[in-house]
Amino acid sequence: MSLELKKLIYKSLDSELFKNKEFSLKIGVLYKGDSVFKAKFGKDYKRYELASMTKAIFVSSIVINKYPEILKKKVSDVIPWLDSSEIKVERLLTHTSGLPGHIKIYESLNEEQSELEKKTYLRNILRAEFNKLKSKKTVDVIYSDIGYLLLGEVLEAYSKKPLSKLWSEIKSDLNYPLSLDFNTSKKMTAPTEKCEWRKKLIQGEVFDRNAYMLGGVQPHTGLFGSISDMLKFGEVLRLNYKKKQKFYRKKEDGWAVGFMTPSGKLSTAGSLFSKKSIGHLGFTGTSFWFDPDKDLFVSILSNRTFPDRNNVSFNKYRPIIHDLIYKYFVMNKV
Repeated sequence: MSLELKKLIYKSLDSELFKNKEFSLKIGVLYKGDSVFKAKFGKDYKRYELASMTKAIFVSSIVINKYPEILKKKVSDVIPWLDSSEIKVERLLTHTSGLPGHIKIYESLNEEQSELEKKTYLRNILRAEFNKLKSKKTVDVIYSDIGYLLLGEVLEAYSKKPLSKLWSEIKSDLNYPLSLDFNTSKKMTAPTEKCEWRKKLIQGEVFDRNAYMLGGVQPHTGLFGSISDMLKFGEVLRLNYKKKQKFYRKKEDGWAVGFMTPSGKLSTAGSLFSKKSIGHLGFTGTSFWFDPDKDLFVSILSNRTFPDRNNVSFNKYRPIIHDLIYKYFVMNKV
């Protein structure tokens, strides 16, 4: 059965993908709580950088499971070094704070600086950007790594714990696999880029340049994991969804609490996942989607950014793969 689906997926992929000898793709599926499909294509690596999926796996999990009350608090009430504002923490998770998507913080840092010096510089940037904002209730969605870096400061201030401690706690609380972590090695980890800025191959090292220069556990990116790790996360997510559905409901802006929802016909989840579905993407070519109506969880791990971060050829296959999997398991169609 799995072999038949694997053939269908392979047939949908352009042979051009595999001319890159380092291209690696893993797919895992949970259906009604059972692991029903795992497949690999291209070079066989075990671990992948999950990139922005970190936002959902780490930060959203902490907020939903440990500090849900923080969502309605004003950001400036939690962090005293910000100007007073009506902007609430929830808007950082739904990318509606108005903060910019990205700032090249790494360009003003160097590896000789201490952790404290880097932290001070980051806070100065966050303070300046936050204090520019108007406190209007609604703004356009701006997908913002800067918002998540501020969210990391919020969580540290509110919990009085460093992010590294919060990560250890949520891993234990939710029984995440030990191998799902910010630290990894080059061995059996898919490379993500030949980086001109770092002048080396990026393998077993965080892809995002801000995260690299800031070091340590970051709230917006940097987790590594295997397809088995993602299926374990899927098990946790589906059980958590049943207990705490209100946090996973789509809001007017199109986001749940730190989770994406399908964006119509152009969704990376394809055309068949329900409107209740939640998920997240990772820039390096990773994703997960969970459809609670059909109890279907799909994770895709790849290194589509290798050797060049501008390589987008794999992106068009994400919805195709999800549609094939949905038809196969939910609709029993080949």
